[in-house]
Amino acid sequence: MWQEFYAKNAERDFVVLSLAIDVQGAEVTRPFVERAKATFPALVDSEARVPGIVGQKVIPLVYLIDEVGLLRFGGPGGPRPDTLRKIEEVLAEPVLKADPKRPSPPAESESPAGEGAETVPSLLRQSRALLAKGERKEALEILARARKLDPENWLVRKQIWAIEHPEKFYEGKIDVEWQRGQMKSP
Repeated sequence: MWQEFYAKNAERDFVVLSLAIDVQGAEVTRPFVERAKATFPALVDSEARVPGIVGQKVIPLVYLIDEVGLLRFGGPGGPRPDTLRKIEEVLAEPVLKADPKRPSPPAESESPAGEGAETVPSLLRQSRALLAKGERKEALEILARARKLDPENWLVRKQIWAIEHPEKFYEGKIDVEWQRGQMKSP
């Protein structure tokens, strides 16, 4: 749906940017981009930093940021018709000029609990490094620590599920019903 929207609005001055959240990296997300025949940039956030910056712990997320960096709307959700209509409404508005007096958004704090404290991003980074070395069991242990640190973080849970059950995420269609069942268990 995003590729269709992007192609339909190719003459307009905007960019669709896809961001996959996956500690396993681009190698597992690339097939989705290829199947979609996406012509817009597709990146991978293997440490779930972006959702942390915007205060979200679920995916998918949709955010519309205008030409001066203002968040026009956003939050959990996918490319639904109402979301696409809202984007079209914003694209139809006059281009805004940047306000040099507007402060920059605060940077994400890596260690709010102090120097050396474990954070979800630091644990995701460690699990990514372990996965790159083929140490799946150890990576899952690190992700279990991240889940314990932030039990309501569904991004962490999905990383664990995807590693333990790749057939539910990467081999064909994502099994959303299976995920819903997982969400009901502690």
